[in-house]
Amino acid sequence: YFQIAPCFRDEDPRADRLPGEFYQLDLEMSFVEQDDVLSTMEPVLRGVFETFANGKPVSQKFRRIPYDEAMRTYGSDKPDLRNPIEMQAVSDHFRDSGFKVFANILANDAKAEVWAIPAKTGGSRAFCDRMNSWAQGEGQPGLGYIFWRKEGEKLEGAGPIAKNIGEERTEAIRQQLGLADGDAAFFVAGDPKKFVTFAGAARTRAGEELNLVDR
Repeated sequence: YFQIAPCFRDEDPRADRLPGEFYQLDLEMSFVEQDDVLSTMEPVLRGVFETFANGKPVSQKFRRIPYDEAMRTYGSDKPDLRNPIEMQAVSDHFRDSGFKVFANILANDAKAEVWAIPAKTGGSRAFCDRMNSWAQGEGQPGLGYIFWRKEGEKLEGAGPIAKNIGEERTEAIRQQLGLADGDAAFFVAGDPKKFVTFAGAARTRAGEELNLVDR
């Protein structure tokens, strides 16, 4: 059964914690497993969101994402799936490449990886430079990027990374990420456990700056 219980939190308030008195929906069940709880709660949450979403429908089945997949794809264990950006590992394109910063990181640390954050419609130097400046403001050395543009009939990658890794590797990255003229990709390298939080923040930043989030 369900019960709506009044509660009082006698703790220091935080940004994500309602201070003082609040109401909580309690669920009492016996001899159940995880799927039983999830399947019982999904209709309740769906009904609440549809009631207050001005007629916008909510998917009938909530997506369930394993923790490791969520962290590698979105950089968060609670990702905003309205943002369509999905990160991908692109380490192989940088091994023994001319971009020595990433090549050396990969060569010197067996745990190191390079992740790409694709940014459709982000293919301008001005936007890429803004993202780089934002990353520096977050305490990072910068945020490497490639953006693609047509030169005549030819689609070319631009930026320091593209210049150093060469045309073939640049094109392989573009094809893997499914990018086109006017798109960009940003890159982070190192031990994923150390950069994953920043990568997730960069994904969020790019999605918001480019108005890719479905509101």
